[in-house]
Amino acid sequence: MKMQMNGSISNSVSESAREYVRHIFKDCPVILFILFFMTSCAAPVAVYVDVLEPSLKSRKFPADSLLVVNNLQRWKPFEVDDTLYIPVQTDTLFKQITQKLVDNDCSKYLVRIDSGLVESDSCFIKSLPDSLLEASSVDYNIRTILSIDNAYAKVPLVTISDDCWADGYICLTYNRIGIRPTQEKSTIVGRLYYKGNKIKEEELQADLVRRLSDDIVRELMPFWQTVGRTIYTSLASDLRYGYLAYISGNREQAEQLWKQAAEESTFRKLRVAAYVNLAFLKESEDSFTESLVYLDCAEREMNGKDYASMKQLIDKYRKILKHRIEMSQYLK
Repeated sequence: MKMQMNGSISNSVSESAREYVRHIFKDCPVILFILFFMTSCAAPVAVYVDVLEPSLKSRKFPADSLLVVNNLQRWKPFEVDDTLYIPVQTDTLFKQITQKLVDNDCSKYLVRIDSGLVESDSCFIKSLPDSLLEASSVDYNIRTILSIDNAYAKVPLVTISDDCWADGYICLTYNRIGIRPTQEKSTIVGRLYYKGNKIKEEELQADLVRRLSDDIVRELMPFWQTVGRTIYTSLASDLRYGYLAYISGNREQAEQLWKQAAEESTFRKLRVAAYVNLAFLKESEDSFTESLVYLDCAEREMNGKDYASMKQLIDKYRKILKHRIEMSQYLK
Protein backbone atom coordinates (compact mmCIF):
# COMPACT_ATOMS: atom_id res chain seq x y z
CA MET A 1 0.00 0.00 0.00
CA LYS A 2 2.75 2.33 0.92
CA MET A 3 4.62 1.48 -2.19
CA GLN A 4 1.51 1.91 -4.29
CA MET A 5 0.88 5.25 -2.65
CA ASN A 6 4.45 6.35 -3.35
CA GLY A 7 4.14 5.15 -6.88
CA SER A 8 0.92 7.04 -7.35
CA ILE A 9 2.43 10.15 -5.91
CA SER A 10 5.56 9.68 -8.07
CA ASN A 11 3.55 9.23 -11.21
CA SER A 12 1.45 12.23 -10.37
CA VAL A 13 4.50 14.43 -9.73
CA SER A 14 6.23 13.21 -12.91
CA GLU A 15 3.17 13.94 -14.98
CA SER A 16 2.83 17.38 -13.43
CA ALA A 17 6.52 18.07 -14.08
CA ARG A 18 6.16 17.00 -17.69
CA GLU A 19 3.13 19.25 -18.08
CA TYR A 20 5.07 22.13 -16.53
CA VAL A 21 8.04 21.55 -18.80
CA ARG A 22 5.76 21.32 -21.86
CA HIS A 23 4.12 24.56 -20.81
CA ILE A 24 7.37 26.43 -20.19
CA PHE A 25 9.16 25.04 -23.24
CA LYS A 26 6.29 24.90 -25.66
CA ASP A 27 8.59 26.84 -28.02
CA CYS A 28 11.42 24.41 -27.32
CA PRO A 29 12.58 24.08 -30.96
CA VAL A 30 13.13 27.83 -31.11
CA ILE A 31 14.96 27.87 -27.77
CA LEU A 32 17.14 24.93 -28.77
CA PHE A 33 17.95 26.65 -32.04
CA ILE A 34 18.94 29.82 -30.19
CA LEU A 35 21.13 27.86 -27.77
CA PHE A 36 22.71 26.00 -30.68
CA PHE A 37 23.34 29.28 -32.50
CA MET A 38 24.85 30.91 -29.39
CA THR A 39 27.29 28.11 -28.74
CA SER A 40 28.32 27.44 -32.35
CA CYS A 41 29.02 31.00 -33.53
CA ALA A 42 32.44 32.64 -33.48
CA ALA A 43 32.34 36.41 -33.08
CA PRO A 44 35.30 38.52 -34.30
CA VAL A 45 36.82 40.93 -31.80
CA ALA A 46 39.65 43.46 -32.20
CA VAL A 47 42.81 43.28 -30.10
CA TYR A 48 45.83 45.57 -30.17
CA VAL A 49 49.50 44.69 -29.80
CA ASP A 50 52.83 46.51 -30.14
CA VAL A 51 55.13 45.24 -32.87
CA LEU A 52 58.74 46.24 -33.55
CA GLU A 53 59.17 47.65 -37.04
CA PRO A 54 62.49 48.28 -38.80
CA SER A 55 63.22 51.86 -39.72
CA LEU A 56 62.30 52.87 -43.25
CA LYS A 57 65.91 53.76 -44.05
CA SER A 58 67.41 50.50 -42.82
CA ARG A 59 65.40 48.57 -45.42
CA LYS A 60 67.32 50.32 -48.19
CA PHE A 61 70.50 51.18 -46.34
CA PRO A 62 71.69 48.45 -43.93
CA ALA A 63 72.94 49.98 -40.70
CA ASP A 64 74.88 46.95 -39.47
CA SER A 65 78.12 48.44 -40.87
CA LEU A 66 77.82 52.21 -41.01
CA LEU A 67 80.24 54.98 -41.90
CA VAL A 68 79.13 58.40 -40.66
CA VAL A 69 80.85 61.30 -42.40
CA ASN A 70 80.96 64.83 -41.04
CA ASN A 71 80.28 66.78 -44.22
CA LEU A 72 78.88 69.81 -42.40
CA GLN A 73 79.80 73.18 -43.82
CA ARG A 74 80.83 76.05 -41.58
CA TRP A 75 79.09 79.23 -42.59
CA LYS A 76 77.92 82.44 -40.96
CA PRO A 77 74.31 83.40 -40.12
CA PHE A 78 72.42 85.50 -42.65
CA GLU A 79 68.97 87.03 -43.15
CA VAL A 80 66.49 86.56 -46.00
CA ASP A 81 62.92 87.93 -46.05
CA ASP A 82 62.58 88.50 -42.30
CA THR A 83 64.05 85.07 -41.55
CA LEU A 84 67.36 84.46 -39.82
CA TYR A 85 69.35 81.37 -40.93
CA ILE A 86 71.66 80.06 -38.22
CA PRO A 87 74.08 77.13 -38.73
CA VAL A 88 74.20 74.47 -36.04
CA GLN A 89 77.52 73.99 -34.25
CA THR A 90 79.01 71.32 -36.49
CA ASP A 91 81.49 69.61 -34.18
CA THR A 92 79.04 69.36 -31.26
CA LEU A 93 76.27 68.02 -33.50
CA PHE A 94 78.50 65.40 -35.12
CA LYS A 95 79.74 64.14 -31.74
CA GLN A 96 76.18 63.92 -30.42
CA ILE A 97 74.95 62.02 -33.48
CA THR A 98 77.68 59.40 -33.43
CA GLN A 99 77.52 58.99 -29.64
CA LYS A 100 73.76 58.38 -29.73
CA LEU A 101 74.16 55.87 -32.55
CA VAL A 102 76.68 54.00 -30.38
CA ASP A 103 74.50 54.23 -27.25
CA ASN A 104 71.50 52.79 -29.13
CA ASP A 105 73.49 49.93 -30.68
CA CYS A 106 72.43 51.22 -34.07
CA SER A 107 75.35 49.57 -35.82
CA LYS A 108 77.59 46.63 -35.05
CA TYR A 109 80.39 48.41 -36.88
CA LEU A 110 80.44 52.21 -36.80
CA VAL A 111 83.17 54.39 -38.29
CA ARG A 112 83.27 58.16 -37.87
CA ILE A 113 85.34 60.44 -40.05
CA ASP A 114 85.49 64.09 -41.08
CA SER A 115 85.38 64.81 -44.77
CA GLY A 116 88.21 67.32 -44.44
CA LEU A 117 86.17 70.16 -45.90
CA VAL A 118 87.17 73.64 -44.80
CA GLU A 119 85.11 76.66 -43.83
CA SER A 120 82.90 78.02 -46.56
CA ASP A 121 81.01 81.25 -47.08
CA SER A 122 78.23 79.25 -48.73
CA CYS A 123 75.58 77.14 -47.04
CA PHE A 124 75.12 74.96 -50.13
CA ILE A 125 75.73 71.25 -49.69
CA LYS A 126 78.86 69.77 -51.21
CA SER A 127 78.67 66.13 -52.18
CA LEU A 128 81.26 63.66 -50.96
CA PRO A 129 83.89 62.84 -53.56
CA ASP A 130 83.56 59.45 -55.26
CA SER A 131 87.10 58.61 -54.18
CA LEU A 132 86.03 58.78 -50.53
CA LEU A 133 83.05 56.50 -51.15
CA GLU A 134 85.16 53.95 -52.99
CA ALA A 135 87.99 54.01 -50.44
CA SER A 136 85.58 53.65 -47.54
CA SER A 137 83.95 50.55 -48.99
CA VAL A 138 87.35 48.93 -49.44
CA ASP A 139 89.15 50.10 -46.30
CA TYR A 140 86.32 49.58 -43.83
CA ASN A 141 84.13 46.97 -45.58
CA ILE A 142 81.23 49.38 -45.20
CA ARG A 143 77.69 48.74 -46.49
CA THR A 144 76.21 52.20 -45.85
CA ILE A 145 77.72 55.67 -45.75
CA LEU A 146 75.72 58.40 -44.05
CA SER A 147 76.86 61.89 -44.96
CA ILE A 148 75.67 64.65 -42.61
CA ASP A 149 75.67 67.54 -45.06
CA ASN A 150 74.00 70.52 -43.45
CA ALA A 151 72.23 71.54 -40.25
CA TYR A 152 70.66 74.89 -39.54
CA ALA A 153 67.73 76.76 -38.01
CA LYS A 154 65.26 79.17 -39.57
CA VAL A 155 64.13 81.79 -37.07
CA PRO A 156 61.36 84.25 -38.04
CA LEU A 157 62.33 87.79 -37.12
CA VAL A 158 58.71 88.95 -37.09
CA THR A 159 56.00 87.03 -35.20
CA ILE A 160 52.32 87.75 -34.58
CA SER A 161 52.23 86.08 -31.15
CA ASP A 162 53.97 86.56 -27.82
CA ASP A 163 55.88 83.32 -28.30
CA CYS A 164 58.45 82.46 -30.95
CA TRP A 165 59.77 79.35 -32.62
CA ALA A 166 62.59 78.01 -34.74
CA ASP A 167 62.56 75.30 -37.39
CA GLY A 168 65.57 73.00 -37.29
CA TYR A 169 66.76 71.31 -40.47
CA ILE A 170 69.32 68.57 -41.02
CA CYS A 171 70.23 67.41 -44.52
CA LEU A 172 71.57 63.90 -45.05
CA THR A 173 72.77 61.74 -47.91
CA TYR A 174 72.54 57.96 -47.67
CA ASN A 175 74.87 55.90 -49.86
CA ARG A 176 74.55 52.13 -50.15
CA ILE A 177 77.80 50.52 -51.21
CA GLY A 178 78.03 47.24 -53.08
CA ILE A 179 76.74 45.50 -56.17
CA ARG A 180 73.72 47.79 -56.47
CA PRO A 181 74.86 51.19 -55.20
CA THR A 182 72.05 53.54 -54.25
CA GLN A 183 71.97 57.14 -53.12
CA GLU A 184 69.12 58.96 -51.41
CA LYS A 185 68.91 62.43 -49.91
CA SER A 186 66.84 63.12 -46.82
CA THR A 187 65.90 66.25 -44.89
CA ILE A 188 64.56 66.08 -41.34
CA VAL A 189 62.62 69.06 -40.02
CA GLY A 190 61.61 69.77 -36.44
CA ARG A 191 60.02 72.80 -34.81
CA LEU A 192 61.11 74.18 -31.44
CA TYR A 193 58.93 76.55 -29.40
CA TYR A 194 60.07 79.21 -26.94
CA LYS A 195 58.32 81.45 -24.46
CA GLY A 196 58.73 85.16 -25.05
CA ASN A 197 59.68 86.98 -28.22
CA LYS A 198 63.42 86.33 -28.10
CA ILE A 199 65.54 83.19 -28.39
CA LYS A 200 68.91 82.90 -26.72
CA GLU A 201 71.36 81.53 -29.28
CA GLU A 202 73.13 79.33 -26.72
CA GLU A 203 69.81 77.72 -25.74
CA LEU A 204 68.82 77.34 -29.40
CA GLN A 205 72.11 75.63 -30.29
CA ALA A 206 71.77 73.13 -27.43
CA ASP A 207 68.15 72.36 -28.35
CA LEU A 208 68.99 71.93 -32.04
CA VAL A 209 71.83 69.51 -31.31
CA ARG A 210 69.58 67.43 -29.03
CA ARG A 211 66.55 67.44 -31.34
CA LEU A 212 68.35 66.81 -34.64
CA SER A 213 70.60 64.07 -33.25
CA ASP A 214 67.54 62.32 -31.79
CA ASP A 215 65.76 62.57 -35.14
CA ILE A 216 68.64 60.90 -36.98
CA VAL A 217 68.72 58.01 -34.51
CA ARG A 218 64.95 57.55 -34.93
CA GLU A 219 65.39 57.44 -38.70
CA LEU A 220 67.91 54.62 -38.38
CA MET A 221 66.55 52.71 -35.38
CA PRO A 222 63.64 50.25 -35.23
CA PHE A 223 60.44 51.63 -33.71
CA TRP A 224 57.39 50.25 -31.89
CA GLN A 225 54.02 50.50 -33.56
CA THR A 226 50.58 49.62 -32.18
CA VAL A 227 48.63 47.46 -34.64
CA GLY A 228 45.20 45.85 -34.60
CA ARG A 229 44.46 42.16 -35.06
CA THR A 230 41.20 40.22 -35.23
CA ILE A 231 40.63 37.13 -33.09
CA TYR A 232 37.46 35.25 -32.16
CA THR A 233 35.32 34.69 -29.11
CA SER A 234 31.88 33.15 -28.51
CA LEU A 235 29.11 33.19 -25.93
CA ALA A 236 29.80 29.86 -24.23
CA SER A 237 32.79 27.69 -25.13
CA ASP A 238 36.52 27.24 -24.57
CA LEU A 239 36.94 29.89 -27.26
CA ARG A 240 35.31 32.46 -24.98
CA TYR A 241 37.09 31.31 -21.82
CA GLY A 242 40.40 31.47 -23.68
CA TYR A 243 39.62 35.02 -24.77
CA LEU A 244 38.80 36.02 -21.18
CA ALA A 245 42.07 34.46 -20.03
CA TYR A 246 44.01 36.34 -22.70
CA ILE A 247 42.57 39.78 -21.91
CA SER A 248 43.25 39.16 -18.22
CA GLY A 249 46.93 38.49 -19.03
CA ASN A 250 46.97 34.71 -18.61
CA ARG A 251 48.47 33.71 -21.95
CA GLU A 252 49.28 30.12 -20.95
CA GLN A 253 45.69 29.40 -19.97
CA ALA A 254 44.43 31.11 -23.12
CA GLU A 255 46.67 28.89 -25.25
CA GLN A 256 45.53 25.75 -23.41
CA LEU A 257 41.82 26.61 -23.82
CA TRP A 258 42.18 27.54 -27.48
CA LYS A 259 44.01 24.28 -28.15
CA GLN A 260 41.14 22.42 -26.50
CA ALA A 261 38.66 24.30 -28.65
CA ALA A 262 40.66 23.55 -31.80
CA GLU A 263 40.91 19.84 -31.04
CA GLU A 264 37.66 19.05 -29.22
CA SER A 265 34.95 21.53 -30.22
CA THR A 266 31.85 19.98 -31.78
CA PHE A 267 31.47 22.90 -34.18
CA ARG A 268 33.77 23.30 -37.16
CA LYS A 269 33.61 27.10 -37.15
CA LEU A 270 34.79 27.24 -33.53
CA ARG A 271 37.72 24.97 -34.39
CA VAL A 272 38.71 27.27 -37.25
CA ALA A 273 38.41 30.31 -34.98
CA ALA A 274 40.54 28.66 -32.29
CA TYR A 275 43.36 28.03 -34.78
CA VAL A 276 43.24 31.69 -35.83
CA ASN A 277 43.52 32.73 -32.18
CA LEU A 278 46.50 30.42 -31.69
CA ALA A 279 48.13 31.95 -34.77
CA PHE A 280 47.73 35.39 -33.21
CA LEU A 281 49.17 34.20 -29.91
CA LYS A 282 52.28 32.88 -31.64
CA GLU A 283 52.69 36.06 -33.67
CA SER A 284 52.67 38.09 -30.46
CA GLU A 285 55.60 35.91 -29.34
CA ASP A 286 57.43 36.59 -32.65
CA SER A 287 57.03 32.91 -33.56
CA PHE A 288 55.94 33.67 -37.11
CA THR A 289 56.55 30.19 -38.52
CA GLU A 290 54.36 28.57 -35.85
CA SER A 291 51.75 31.21 -36.50
CA LEU A 292 51.63 30.28 -40.19
CA VAL A 293 51.30 26.60 -39.25
CA TYR A 294 48.18 27.40 -37.20
CA LEU A 295 46.74 29.35 -40.12
CA ASP A 296 47.30 26.30 -42.31
CA CYS A 297 45.41 24.23 -39.72
CA ALA A 298 42.55 26.73 -39.79
CA GLU A 299 42.36 26.58 -43.57
CA ARG A 300 42.41 22.78 -43.61
CA GLU A 301 39.70 22.71 -40.94
CA MET A 302 37.40 24.77 -43.15
CA ASN A 303 37.55 21.89 -45.63
CA GLY A 304 36.03 23.90 -48.45
CA LYS A 305 33.14 25.18 -46.35
CA ASP A 306 31.79 28.60 -47.25
CA TYR A 307 33.25 30.68 -44.45
CA ALA A 308 33.88 33.72 -46.64
CA SER A 309 34.70 36.27 -43.93
CA MET A 310 37.01 33.85 -42.08
CA LYS A 311 38.76 32.86 -45.30
CA GLN A 312 39.29 36.53 -46.14
CA LEU A 313 40.71 37.21 -42.68
CA ILE A 314 43.07 34.22 -42.87
CA ASP A 315 44.37 35.23 -46.31
CA LYS A 316 44.99 38.80 -45.13
CA TYR A 317 46.64 37.59 -41.92
CA ARG A 318 48.93 35.27 -43.88
CA LYS A 319 50.21 38.23 -45.93
CA ILE A 320 50.85 40.21 -42.73
CA LEU A 321 52.88 37.35 -41.24
CA LYS A 322 54.94 36.88 -44.40
CA HIS A 323 55.66 40.62 -44.40
CA ARG A 324 56.77 40.45 -40.77
CA ILE A 325 59.08 37.53 -41.58
CA GLU A 326 60.58 39.58 -44.41
CA MET A 327 61.01 42.64 -42.18
CA SER A 328 62.54 40.64 -39.32
CA GLN A 329 65.80 40.33 -41.25
CA TYR A 330 66.29 44.09 -40.79
CA LEU A 331 65.87 43.78 -37.03
CA LYS A 332 68.69 41.30 -36.48
